[in-house]
Amino acid sequence: MLNILALNTLNIILPFLNSINKKWCLIGTTSLILHGLERESDEIYILVDSEGARKLDQYMGNFKVPVNNFLPDNLLTEINQYEIGGTQVRILSNLRVKISDTWVKLTETIKNLEIFNFNGYRVFIPSLSDQQKISRIFGQEKDIRQAEKILSFIKE
Repeated sequence: MLNILALNTLNIILPFLNSINKKWCLIGTTSLILHGLERESDEIYILVDSEGARKLDQYMGNFKVPVNNFLPDNLLTEINQYEIGGTQVRILSNLRVKISDTWVKLTETIKNLEIFNFNGYRVFIPSLSDQQKISRIFGQEKDIRQAEKILSFIKE
């Protein structure tokens, strides 16, 4: 589950995310938690286009912190990092992944977005199968295994 600090942070940023009229989605552990996987997280990753990232930076600029590089070599992105109430928020724009020697925008690998309601706000997350692909790209083996269990249960 998201810790209380991350939940509070979502309550701060979701009104703005819902107002910017740009495509965005939460990815990573937060997405998996919203799908029902038993995980804990104090980080929020938001995938958005460049204009959305610029608007978010204007909104959250007072919370900006130096970016610590956490990406593997097969990923390229423009990234801004913020700390809001003890929660790390990373805004990833133009995220590209190297697949078979070709750079592909991560947004092109997301085929289905799902919409969740969180305290009256829309939250966009990749479908569980799309999030599983994203977890594979990021090398998150634990997330991959948990998603596989849920997907196999759903298919039964």
